[in-house]
Amino acid sequence: MKKVLSVILVCVVVFWAGRIYSINQSSPVTTFYNIGDAVDCGDLELYMVESHLDDLDEFNDRFKTDYSYGSDGECKYISICIDVTNTSDSDIHWDQIFGFLTKGFESQGWGSEVDINIMSKINVFNDDFLNSGSSQKIWFVTTVNKVCYKERSWVNIYDRPFFYVLSPAPHKTVVRLDT
Repeated sequence: MKKVLSVILVCVVVFWAGRIYSINQSSPVTTFYNIGDAVDCGDLELYMVESHLDDLDEFNDRFKTDYSYGSDGECKYISICIDVTNTSDSDIHWDQIFGFLTKGFESQGWGSEVDINIMSKINVFNDDFLNSGSSQKIWFVTTVNKVCYKERSWVNIYDRPFFYVLSPAPHKTVVRLDT
């Protein structure tokens, strides 16, 4: 019985060591884009227009809204504007476009998906489809909460690199944000 357990234990250790080795051999591939870059995504062309990290007052001034969540100074709002152009011969439903684009924001030790509630306040869509050859600017937004950071990190939040994730896997594609 001891020999069987020993053999099983050795097999588990060898398997585990092999797994660790194989994971560390293939580093993840990430493609980085910057604000001002254009990305060809088949039927869509994406142009990264601008990005911002705003306090509530700056956010409301920029988007002409009266959004009030986080008015106590505990939140900032990170946003990116992407100009989406339909390069295909047919109309594309907005659900397909959002399914492709609505991933989220990240920074070292922090990540958040797009806040659909805020997006509905700042984006206007006149039709259910993006017509062939047409383009529209779309703002993707989320909140960055002070609770997620140490005090020193929060004070220096504008020095932190933020990214918008276009595709998480198998080949990660991100946009560096200007904050």
